[in-house]
Formats: sequence, structure tokens, C-alpha cells
Amino acid sequence: MHWFSPIDSATKRIETSIKIKFPRDQKDASFLECSIDSDADYLITGDRDFIGARKLLNTTILSATQFEKLVCNRL
Repeated sequence: MHWFSPIDSATKRIETSIKIKFPRDQKDASFLECSIDSDADYLITGDRDFIGARKLLNTTILSATQFEKLVCNRL
């Protein structure tokens, strides 16, 4: 499909070397692990379970709306 190319060029697969226990929703732990191992600037999500994780990461956790405002203000 033609939309795979832009996605492939803008993404990178991360193999994590850490394991996190995320009691709020353990299924979400892999997103935190990827954020930490990749030293991500932002984790964009609409999942409110991550609100408590803001203290665990150097990564800024934002909703898509918040990220859009951030990007638009920088243009």
C-alpha cells in the first residue's frame, strides 16, 4: 500500500533491554520501555493510564491534541 513508505521512513523498530512493571495496565509497559530505551522526546497517546507515568520518564507524555498544538506553535 502506498502509505507504508512514509510510515516506514519515519519510524524505527526498538528492541528493549529493560522490563517495567506498570501496575495501572501492564499491557502498556512496552510503550514505556520503548520510550526509555529509545530516549524518545515524546510519547503521544490518548490513554489516560499514562498520566501517572509522567514521573517515571524523561519523555514528555502528550495527547495528540497537545502535540499538535506544540508542533503548530513551533512553525
